[in-house]
Amino acid sequence: MKNADTLLQLLIVGLLASTAPLASASELPRAGDELKQKQEEVDRLQRELENARKELRRLQEENKRLKSAQPEPRVSTEANRVEALARPIASLPALGEGEVVEASELAVHFANQPEAAQQRYVGRVFQVKGQVERFDVKLVVRRFDVLLDTGARGISVVCGFNYVDKYPAVYTKQKGRTLVARAGAKGEAELMNVGDTVVIKGRCKGFKDGEVTFTGCELVR
Repeated sequence: MKNADTLLQLLIVGLLASTAPLASASELPRAGDELKQKQEEVDRLQRELENARKELRRLQEENKRLKSAQPEPRVSTEANRVEALARPIASLPALGEGEVVEASELAVHFANQPEAAQQRYVGRVFQVKGQVERFDVKLVVRRFDVLLDTGARGISVVCGFNYVDKYPAVYTKQKGRTLVARAGAKGEAELMNVGDTVVIKGRCKGFKDGEVTFTGCELVR
């Protein structure tokens, strides 16, 4: 009995020893295929990474080339041009009533030299020259303003006219581009157009909220 048990145990051990290597051997091809696939995937990712690095280097070189080929930005913008043309107040002679001051220069003086501009212009009667930017007609009080372009961003010269003793009415036509006055019963007189270069005489009241204002104005030409 004891010998039979021993023999049975030996048979079981033999079977296990013979079948285990066979199972492992059957799995080897599949494991080898998986390893090969993983290696191929790693190789592919490495190639893509290297290509991406090459593309990045190419783009960096292209960016450098484009930057070096670009012209220098223009420093002389319209606002800078206007400012450059404005003469320093200290270099100017005394202001006379018949003197004509460019609207662009007036704006730059008040913006950059406010104290000197205050002393030179405020309260004085003189002429200002500029291009008509737009009109602001105040029908109730029978006044109208002519705004002159200064070339300086955010700054206008505002010339106030009182027409109560001169015209029965003043209004705009052509979608606000033409200023006309009623002359007589049915007639009209064209006063100014947007874009006209005009010379206006008036008293300078000062500079506030981006506006150099004049009162008691009259059109010289």
